[in-house]
Amino acid sequence: MNDVKFIKLINLFFRVVFTLLILIKSRSVVMLLYAHFNYADQHMPVAAILAGGTLYETLFVFIFCIAGLLSTFGISRFKEWGRLLLICVFSLFVLLNLYIAFSIFNLQIRNNFDSPVVNLSSSYLKLAWHLILCCILGTTIYYFTQPKIKDVFKST
Repeated sequence: MNDVKFIKLINLFFRVVFTLLILIKSRSVVMLLYAHFNYADQHMPVAAILAGGTLYETLFVFIFCIAGLLSTFGISRFKEWGRLLLICVFSLFVLLNLYIAFSIFNLQIRNNFDSPVVNLSSSYLKLAWHLILCCILGTTIYYFTQPKIKDVFKST
């Protein structure tokens, strides 16, 4: 019974987070597409900084968030497909976060390696943030793959 209450609570949290991410990423997608079609390559780096990523990264996150929001509707009804879709979405988010973390980190280290004045603390903070996010997502994946949680979804 406690698992059911916790699943409902975490599902509400996921639904709010995915909705907010969809709103944020839809603004970013519109901004990046506008810059891409109207300004070609001149303003794309500025648009990517404002949007928080490249067009492809933003589209991937946007699509993953839509799939994640759909999974919350299955989880609220304790459907097995909702649990599996959430595990798949979070696994893809872990892979994407690892890619982003190490690509940003390597790019900033490479670009500023010869400059002793540059403070690389922001690079380390971004790396730490993405790794912590991967740990949180991994913990959630672990929770939803537990046998007692599987039984909750299979019993309904």
